[in-house]
Amino acid sequence: MIDVLKPFYDATLDICFDDACISIVISVIAMLKAKLQAATDDRGLMQMKAELRDAMAQRFASIKKSPHVLASTLLDPRFKDMYFDELERKAATSEILNFLSPKHVVLNDETVGPIPGEAEEIDQHKADLPDHDTENEIVQPASASSLWDTHCSVGVAVKENDAEAGIPDYERQLQAYLSEPRVNRRPTTNIYAFWNCSQYP
Repeated sequence: MIDVLKPFYDATLDICFDDACISIVISVIAMLKAKLQAATDDRGLMQMKAELRDAMAQRFASIKKSPHVLASTLLDPRFKDMYFDELERKAATSEILNFLSPKHVVLNDETVGPIPGEAEEIDQHKADLPDHDTENEIVQPASASSLWDTHCSVGVAVKENDAEAGIPDYERQLQAYLSEPRVNRRPTTNIYAFWNCSQYP
């Protein structure tokens, strides 16, 4: 029972951090569901796991229907569309593109650079980022009972992207972002620093 409930404890800690992002929610739920799959050595825990799965399905059924949660997950370089099906990926992309469209926000050369006085803060964010090669590195799970071992074992993925002529710059930038390798999830990964130092305005 302790082995079954430990991932819930880990998930509670992850979501209760001061700097926790809403983008972690879909990933945490997916990890918990993976931990609750029936195994050959359950020995009397089948009913407990089944009831936990049913309870999670009831409580979190609407999570992937929230455009903001979908968009935030897609914009988290640790996850992107890893836990989405095609419809969810399209919904998240549509939400982001709608927000970036000229009728919603105007981007120009003056808004791309850092705000005056923020240079030192951005440099500090860069110093806080982990120094690693995201293209070839695969993080090994910390332990067999870790909440995130399934996610970490997948590693990073690179998706092919065919550039289309005539698409807006913001849409091309989103495609470029999605085609990049995912950032490995690790305790020192600072999602806020990533976007403060990002090449995408």
